[in-house]
Amino acid sequence: MTSTTDFKLFGEAAEFDGFFDMLAHITPQEWLMSAGFIALACGMAWWVRRWLGQRRFGETTPPWFSSVEFSRFVLPFFLWLSADLVQVWAESNQQPANWYEFLSQIFGAFFVVRLFLYMVRRALPKEGGIRHSIERLAIVSTWMVMLLNYVGKLDTWVHQLDDWHVKLGKNTITATNVLTLLLVVGVAWLVVKWLDHEIEYVVLKNPNRYFAEINLSVRVVVVRILKAILLVVAVLLSLAAAGLDLTVLSVFGGALGVGIGLGLQKIASNYVSGFVILFEGSVRIGDLISTVDGSRGYVTQINSRYAVIQGVDGSETLVPNESLVTSPVVNWSLHEKNLWMSTSVQVKHETDIDFIRPKLLEVVSAIPRVLPSPAACVYLSKITEKGYVLEVAWWINDPENGRSNINSDVNMAIWQTCRAANVEFFTLQASEPEKTT
Repeated sequence: MTSTTDFKLFGEAAEFDGFFDMLAHITPQEWLMSAGFIALACGMAWWVRRWLGQRRFGETTPPWFSSVEFSRFVLPFFLWLSADLVQVWAESNQQPANWYEFLSQIFGAFFVVRLFLYMVRRALPKEGGIRHSIERLAIVSTWMVMLLNYVGKLDTWVHQLDDWHVKLGKNTITATNVLTLLLVVGVAWLVVKWLDHEIEYVVLKNPNRYFAEINLSVRVVVVRILKAILLVVAVLLSLAAAGLDLTVLSVFGGALGVGIGLGLQKIASNYVSGFVILFEGSVRIGDLISTVDGSRGYVTQINSRYAVIQGVDGSETLVPNESLVTSPVVNWSLHEKNLWMSTSVQVKHETDIDFIRPKLLEVVSAIPRVLPSPAACVYLSKITEKGYVLEVAWWINDPENGRSNINSDVNMAIWQTCRAANVEFFTLQASEPEKTT
């Protein structure tokens, strides 16, 4: 088996007997060239960091483009790029390039580790313990592989791992295949998690002016489809990179179909119903709905299996997507968000109705959230033995901002107006029936 790289610095098959032997063969010109391109890389990294620090990014700028995130691997990138360019220049001019290749590999590994750590931080922003463990494992593993490759022992270890194998029909699975599969699956999982976070941030959480013009339900569908595609691509690439036969997927697909048909039909139904809801737009995020089981509130999430309905008291109800498709649902804001609200005012017979009605209409219409059209109204709804019952009605178009607060504002305005006009209220005892004429 050939080496994992085209070049080994130390060991039996290498050009040098050790690290110090390689240092002894470095010419003054190579030292000067190394110091020059390292200084150039540091200067370029300093300039890029300074430019990022002075630049003011907009609110829709993704967090992965912030100065803090970029500054962590700017220097390793320029060091690796400079060393690689100098190596290519030395080889093209028939000059020794072993030292430059060594620096290129070191700086390249430094850059890859920094890039991987950046991806881990973006993929697992809240899982602190798992993230730190993955970061330590990545750092130790990378430099261990680099060291084994430099001393010429990496191929020996690979040969020993290949000796441990298992026969499965026509396929031979070695320990190298298993380790490669675990490595690729882990990296693919992190990449999918990272891209999931970035897609959700750009399309849903903080969209720019182009995405903001698209309906929220359509954006949720797009994010779901992209996540499914990323997951399928990650699985296929993982199996292909590990050297496993992809025809195994035909058996797995058949077993998965039988499992869905027998035991997972409810989950599959809820999953499909979620896409139906999002595509039709019958229930959208932010809508005020009521279900047959008495749940009433605003739709805050439409997930793969269920929708989250937040009540006015802050409680959250999880409703299966299938129920929203097969059961009657009252959507108070399907075609328009205008919501009719009302409150009752009980005044005594001594009250001048013709005087107080315009006053109440004026103060209610002056409240900012009350719509001018349809206009607010004041009705004489009942005449009882103790007085009159006035019903004050108005419309709002932002029920997501709360109904109790606007109801309180209207009641406060009515009370202040009646108190200023010396209007007296009447109340009924709990056991006293209300009689109307």
